Formats: sequence, structure tokens, C-alpha cells
Amino acid sequence: MIFVFPPFTIVFGISVILAITCTVIIWTRRPAPGAAPLAFFLLAVTEWLVARTFEAGAVDIGDKILWGKMMFLGALNTGTIWLYFSLDYTGSVWQRKPFHILVIYIPIVISLIMILTNDIHGLVWPNVYPSPNTNGSILVWEHGPWFWIMGGYNHVLIATGFVILWRDSFHRQGIYRRQISTILIGTLIPVVANVIYLLGFSPVKGLDLTPFAFTLSGFVYSITIFRFRFLDIVPIARSTVVENIPDGVIVADKFGIIVDMNHSAERITGMQATRVIGKSLEDTWPVWSAFTKHGIDENGHNDLVIEEKEIKRYLDINITTLATKSGGKSGHLLVLKDITDRIFTQQRLEELYRQERTLRNNLKEEINKRNKYSEAIDHELRIPIMSILASEKLLEEANLDQNQIMLLHDIRKASLSLEECINKLFSPENN
Repeated sequence: MIFVFPPFTIVFGISVILAITCTVIIWTRRPAPGAAPLAFFLLAVTEWLVARTFEAGAVDIGDKILWGKMMFLGALNTGTIWLYFSLDYTGSVWQRKPFHILVIYIPIVISLIMILTNDIHGLVWPNVYPSPNTNGSILVWEHGPWFWIMGGYNHVLIATGFVILWRDSFHRQGIYRRQISTILIGTLIPVVANVIYLLGFSPVKGLDLTPFAFTLSGFVYSITIFRFRFLDIVPIARSTVVENIPDGVIVADKFGIIVDMNHSAERITGMQATRVIGKSLEDTWPVWSAFTKHGIDENGHNDLVIEEKEIKRYLDINITTLATKSGGKSGHLLVLKDITDRIFTQQRLEELYRQERTLRNNLKEEINKRNKYSEAIDHELRIPIMSILASEKLLEEANLDQNQIMLLHDIRKASLSLEECINKLFSPENN
């Protein structure tokens, strides 16, 4: 193959460099939602641009047609990958099912087969010839019926992804909304350029403006990545947060009609969201109807006791009034927390505390009784000893023989020893 690249292919080269740079940066952030499919989207764009560059630089018309066909390996995949990115970034799981992927890719596979066999049927390009006044660097590809089918299908996929991201942007704020907006602008530029080419409004017949538009897209993507930190700061879908918190969440409008509730609220109330959304909270949850008759705090905590088959459940319900931008009431947000375990634990602790207090009082009474008993015993034991010692002193003054004196000393010694034992036994330290 011989190549002579026209000057305008410099723009294609710049687009390729920008696309590859953005791909590498985004791939390093692939754990973030949407990062991997967006990287593959830019790879498909890169293949498209490279093939278009070689198609423009090839000298032989046969080589140009070959590179023109190879260009569609990337071009046909941009729509499917863009849709996959949009769904993945917004937290959808639809695109993860193999059957759905197969359904989307069947038209792409058929289109590739039609492109490879175009020389037989001519349904994609009935005729290909050099554009006038371009020295053969640009080819005019006449569009057959299947070209419009596959082109329309690709643009429908891209438009679907646009709508998904556009609708999601309404639920985002601040930097998250700017991220989506710039990504949409960056992708819309080449789409518009491609539509201009398809409708035949190019300034030069056969000149596809899409590669030139991708240069601007590369700069927009770069701004999104570096200025708005795209895929560095990734929002967590509110629905994911609400569905995973352990507290029940019920949203009711100003008329008391249920408009939303999470799985925890279903578990706590015993209601199914699919059956009660759109119905009155008081009609679908009788416990609430009985509870509101006694008055509630519409901006604070409320305690609710539910009796079910002799079993009590305790709920803490925090009610917040939802206001409109004009200051009017638009509804209520109910956050339900099941505090049954906490109440039962508190009651058990209170019961244990009462038991401990009773045991402590009983122990004090028993100690007092024992002290009084010990004092009585001490008194009863000391009187005989005092009598013995007093008698021993009187006997010392009498005329006693040696044996009687020794016996008297033994009696005194034993009495003093017994007195010492009593002192130790009934001393204050041992009471």
C-alpha cells in the first residue's frame, strides 16, 4: 500500500492523540461506574479515526475502500458502547444481562456481514468514486438502503444513551451535573457533524466532518476529566442509598398518599410497595391511622407501639415536613426505626437493676442482723471470762500450796488466751 496523507489528516492525528490520552486516563479509573465502557467507547472512536486517516492517505482506490470498510469496525460499535456507558454510569443493571447484550449486537453483526459482502449485493454502498477536485484523497460513498438502516440504528442507540444521561442530570447537582453536561456536549459535537455529512451538507462532497468534530470532543473530554474531575468524584445513586439504609423510609404527599418507600419500610410495616404506592397511608397501614388520632409531632420524633399476637414492637418515627420552593407543604418524609431490641434491652437492664437493688438491701439487713448477733455473743462470752479472772485474783490472796498456785496460773493463762481470741474474733476489722 502507498500512502500520501493530505494536510487535513493532521487534524485526524490530533484527534487520535486526544482520544488515546483520554482512554488511558479513564482506564486508570475503571473501578468507577461507567469508566470501563467509556474507555472502550473512545477506543472505538480511535479505531474509526485511524481507519479514516489511512483511507484518506491511501493512493489506490481499492486500498481506500478497504480502509473505509475497516472504519466501520469502530464506528458501528460507538452506539452500543455509548448506551452501555450511559446505563452503567447511572447505576442500571439492564445491560449486564447476556440476552440484552445479544439483542443489541445482532444488528451490528449483520451490518458487518453486509459491509464485507457489499461487492455482491451493493446494499450498503451502490457506488464508490473519487470526489471531484480533491485529487482522489476523498471518496464519495453512495448510501444504499442498508447503510441508512445501520446508520439509523447506531444513532438511535446514541440518542437513547443521551436521554438516559440527560434525565439523570436532573437528579444531580453542582459538579455532578456539570460532569454529565460536558460529556453530553463532547459527544453531541461529532454526532451533529455526522448528521451533516449524512444529509449531504458537507462543504466538500464526500468529506466526513465527524473526524474533525472529534478533535473538539477530545478537548471537551479533557476539560471534563481535569477540570470537573470526571470519574474521580462519582456520585452514589440516591436510590442505592435509600434502599440500603436499615431505617424505613416512606414519602407521602400533602394528601397522605404514599409516593415512595424502601425495602426496610416494607419489612417494618409489613406492606408491599407495589401494592400501596398511590394509596392513602392511613388506609393501607391501620396502625398509623390509630396512632394519628392521638396527635403526632409533624416535625420530630414519635414513639409507636405495635401489638402483634401478644408481642409488642416499638418504633421511633421521625417525621419531616417537605416544603415546596415557594414555602408550601408538599408532603411528609417518615423515617421508621425499629427500636424493639433497644427497648427490650433497656427493660431488661432496669429489671436487673431492681433485682440488684433488692439483693443489696437484703444483704445490708443480713449484715446488720449478724452484727447484732455478734455483739450479743461477744457480751455473753466476756462476762464468764471476767468472772474467772476476778476470782483468780481473789484466790491469789489466799494461802495456797504450790500445786494450787500452778493450777491457778494455768487458769489465768487460759482465760487471757481465750479473751485474746474473743478480741480478735469480734474486733471491728472483722465485722
